Amino acid sequence: PHPDHRFAPDPRRQGLRVFAEHLRHHQFEPDPPGTADDHRTNLPAGVPTAFTDSTSDNLWAGKVQLDWRVTDDWLLYAGINRGVKAGSFNAQLAGGLDVPTSAIPYKEEILWAYEAGFKSTWLGGTTRFNGSVFYYDYQDYQSFLFTGVGGVVINADATNVGMELELQTSPIEGLDIMLSGSWFNAEVKDVPLRVGGPITADVEPTYAPELQFAGLVRYEWPVFGGFASVQGDFSYSDEFYYNLRNFDADKFDSYTLVNALVGWRTDDGRWSGNLGVRNLTDERAGNQGFDLATLCGCNEVSYQPPRWYGLNLKYKF
Repeated sequence: PHPDHRFAPDPRRQGLRVFAEHLRHHQFEPDPPGTADDHRTNLPAGVPTAFTDSTSDNLWAGKVQLDWRVTDDWLLYAGINRGVKAGSFNAQLAGGLDVPTSAIPYKEEILWAYEAGFKSTWLGGTTRFNGSVFYYDYQDYQSFLFTGVGGVVINADATNVGMELELQTSPIEGLDIMLSGSWFNAEVKDVPLRVGGPITADVEPTYAPELQFAGLVRYEWPVFGGFASVQGDFSYSDEFYYNLRNFDADKFDSYTLVNALVGWRTDDGRWSGNLGVRNLTDERAGNQGFDLATLCGCNEVSYQPPRWYGLNLKYKF
């Protein structure tokens, strides 16, 4: 018999949303309440005076996806998604630095997202292998540009392209294995080196490593009237920038984190305990960073925790 090939849109995966958004922005710096002129603009010299503006946007978003059930174990899909994000206004004093009047409002963001992929089952249902590719095309992408000790949102066109793979398998009883990987390439176009400045550059978005991998192996077996388990997992991240200007000083190096865990639980699950170590290799992994060059000529960064051990005991009443 021939398999039933079904190629049709799934009504649960289609949608359309239409909405309107109205914003009014009024900014001033008041004198202390009760004074003769407690709504007078009182900003430092050279900073724009009180600013008033409004926006009115009619927006729509939608999604269309087609699924093709090739066999009971194979599904192919492809879809288009249009997303929107309404515009708004920046603060007039961004981290103590003045923002030009032209940079206070920013426009709506429009995204056309294209994605295709597959979902498959192997070896009698014990293994799942999924993959996808995508392309994102942004018009007036709302990107955060850190300035002083704060920041502003700017509009810049951007493109993202990438792929993801995921494998989950349980080849024998008690053994679980998971592996995943992704490749990501993105560009934000014509980003100014300073707000309102004439010099621009094409840059990578922040916190967007090109390569990422992760894996986990866990084995559980019956022992002492319960179940013992051992587990190990890892995650790898390529280098990435934490500031949109992409200065070399604003980049975290690539890193690999490894964790290990041994545990035991009773058959009814009431008692459980485990002993583990996180960041086994004591990797120095970047977490978050701020470029404070305009304030102190320095950067402020934080890192993920160093190697540490933990003991956990639990009882369920």
